[in-house]
Amino acid sequence: MIHNRVTTSNASKNLLKSLGVNPSGFDRLFPLKLYSQVVRAQLEYGLAIIPFTYSQITDLESFQNQAICGIFGGSPHSSVSIMRHLAKMPSMNEHTTLLQARYLLLRSLNLPPDALLSCFFTYLNASVDSYYVKLCRNPI
Repeated sequence: MIHNRVTTSNASKNLLKSLGVNPSGFDRLFPLKLYSQVVRAQLEYGLAIIPFTYSQITDLESFQNQAICGIFGGSPHSSVSIMRHLAKMPSMNEHTTLLQARYLLLRSLNLPPDALLSCFFTYLNASVDSYYVKLCRNPI
């Protein structure tokens, strides 16, 4: 599944590159928007509902690092942490964890009201400083 996602995303990345998405083409904001809306969306498909191994997440992370280096014009061996920060893009490991947590939270809203988890969420909603409330307000 991961190999299929990376192959599809790589084809989309190459298509965007042929349209002029490179370091000397557009400014940085436009290629980053295209990457996050087209290529990263293909990488993210199924991340919320399927548990992945560490090596699979590492493969996704390395593909994302190559794509971001291609947008910024960095070498393949350069550090991408600053580039990801400038793009406001979390690592794939962080993003996978966030997507899985949001999926579980949204699924838990459909539980019957007498379920233990439903009672626990009403308790969490009463607390303003809880991470649950902050996570529900997060637009990602």
